[in-house]
Amino acid sequence: MHSQRKFILIAAAVGAISMFLPWFSIFSIHVNGMHNEGILAFFGFVAAIVFSLMGDQKTEMETRFWMISFLSAALACLIIVISFLRMLGAGFGYMGFGLWIAVAASIFLVYCTLTKKRAGDTLQKGFDALFKQGNKQA
Repeated sequence: MHSQRKFILIAAAVGAISMFLPWFSIFSIHVNGMHNEGILAFFGFVAAIVFSLMGDQKTEMETRFWMISFLSAALACLIIVISFLRMLGAGFGYMGFGLWIAVAASIFLVYCTLTKKRAGDTLQKGFDALFKQGNKQA
């Protein structure tokens, strides 16, 4: 498996697992990340996993698969960071280790998708690959 795919796969898998760990605790009641918008973050991690497994595993990801992985990673990261900031401002209870792992995994996933890409891939080329692919079929 290509190193790009490995890094994305590992970061997304850790993020997906962290969604089931305690995110917030108050009075010995633990809440995991699989509530409300956390479900969207989970699907973002799963999408990154799925698209990292598509295509030839020994080569770098195709531009459109890379772009979808980046967008799903960015969505997961945005949701998790917003949840983190919201819980930080709540001021009661404490944040569980699952939330800390989710924050780290989502940031690392975005970092991996941005830095571990083909030499010629840019965000513009990624968007072009997504939208021109759809126009060819129409």
